[in-house]
Amino acid sequence: MIGWDPTKSHVLFPYAPSLSKKNYPLAQQVVESANIELKREIELHSECNEPHEIIPFCRNAADVLLMTSKREVHSILSNNI
Repeated sequence: MIGWDPTKSHVLFPYAPSLSKKNYPLAQQVVESANIELKREIELHSECNEPHEIIPFCRNAADVLLMTSKREVHSILSNNI
């Protein structure tokens, strides 16, 4: 449904990369390091360009939900409960 390559691992950054307080550059560094360390293809995805109704499918399909925020005030998981 979401079109991700099933032969790769997928990391989901659950924010818009443009939100500086969410620290997207750190997420990129983590994924790049994991690619090297684990010797596998890992793709970083962002929810920002996905239609709202697709987001739960993205979260379920991701191998990892990566939150690199400098500070959080609420749980992202509460949106799906």
